[in-house]
Amino acid sequence: MPFYFLKKDSDKSIELKGKDAIVLWLKGKDTWNAWVKANPKANINFDNIKFWTLRLVYPDLGDTISFRGFNFPEGDVSFNNTSFHTFDADFSNINFSKGEISFFRSIFSEGRVNFSNTNFEDGDVIFSDTIFNSHKVTFNDSNFGEGCVYFCGSIFGTCIDNLERGEVHFSNINYGDGSVHFSHTTFHSEYVTFSDSKIDNGKISFNDSKINSKWFLFEKNKINGHTSFNRIECQRNIKTFSFKHSTFGDSLDISIKELDCVPDFTNTKITNQIVLNNLNYQLKRERHFLIFKISDYRDIALLRRLKEIAEGNKDYASILRFHADEMRAKRWNELSPSQSILDMFFSLSCNYGQSIARPLFSLLSLILIKTLYTIGYCFPLTTESTDYSTWMSNMNTIDNKMWLRSFELAISNALPFISSSKEISKNAYEHLHLTFPAYIGIVNLLYGISCFLLLFLIGVGLRNRFKI
Repeated sequence: MPFYFLKKDSDKSIELKGKDAIVLWLKGKDTWNAWVKANPKANINFDNIKFWTLRLVYPDLGDTISFRGFNFPEGDVSFNNTSFHTFDADFSNINFSKGEISFFRSIFSEGRVNFSNTNFEDGDVIFSDTIFNSHKVTFNDSNFGEGCVYFCGSIFGTCIDNLERGEVHFSNINYGDGSVHFSHTTFHSEYVTFSDSKIDNGKISFNDSKINSKWFLFEKNKINGHTSFNRIECQRNIKTFSFKHSTFGDSLDISIKELDCVPDFTNTKITNQIVLNNLNYQLKRERHFLIFKISDYRDIALLRRLKEIAEGNKDYASILRFHADEMRAKRWNELSPSQSILDMFFSLSCNYGQSIARPLFSLLSLILIKTLYTIGYCFPLTTESTDYSTWMSNMNTIDNKMWLRSFELAISNALPFISSSKEISKNAYEHLHLTFPAYIGIVNLLYGISCFLLLFLIGVGLRNRFKI
């Protein structure tokens, strides 16, 4: 009987490792599965194997390291620090039994990696610090048991000359009852999808990960546990970051430092609270002459959905933020030109009611300008020589009383609803009327309207700031 059918003493665990494991694997699937059937409880160890060196000994090895259709006994399976170099790695249609499955610090380079239709049973599955420097990584249609799944610190895809390469697919997966960890993971692949998957009771975490992909899709998933996307770093040219059609049975945490697109939460179901204060995104707009229009018309619906989520959480600050961006997106699209111009004024003057400082500074500046104009520090609207001489003479005859009267007149016209304003204005005008030009009535009218609008905007800002 060949060595790979020999059993160790009954009181010791069986372990297939090193050269013995390689020789048995080279015999093919049928021989391997026969050994597993004869040894249902054993540990498999391929640690530190450099598969690319086997071609020197076995020149007919081919371009694929294939375990497709292999069965594994009940026990630990270890591929730690294993290097697959330029080979394709095919681990599809595998049945792992109970035990820990570990690919810790393994390296997959250039070739495709396929773990589709793989059953991992109830042990922990460890891919931490693994490098998937591959054009395509696929875990579709796989099943996990009660153990946890770890991809912490792993790297997916390649980045050459600041251009992302490759695809990563985690679709139609049943993660079972264990938790899934993608913390501190880096995605360089151009296209990354986590879709149509299910987590029964565990949580899934992408905390402190870097997403350097153009498309990151977390769609049509059903997550019953906690979901966390905290402290995510995204590259500047990401095009799509989507949670579309996903269901979150527990809380969802999301904080992104810089996202170059509006995240898609349309058609999502969120049963618990979601905190959106640290969701930082960029509304892309393109310049057309003197106006700015959004690059993607769909952003209007995405922002409207974010506002709905914030309303459900009673997060008024986020409601204002998303509403402001929604209005910017609608400008020159759903709004008419006249409405867009009015919307631009509202945006510049008070940031859609989010800013108190802007209208307050404008009001104080307007009062100062009116004061200077009153005492002759502003050129008149006409070009008559008498007006210029009046203006020049005023500059040489300014005293403290004139400053005080001018300020009184400016402040009383700005706040006409105060009971004493009328009397103050009348007294100041009596002392200064000889210096006024004929058009002072029009100036006062425009000044009063402007001050009223700014006071209204300050009131809107105060209401929004202190609304409960």
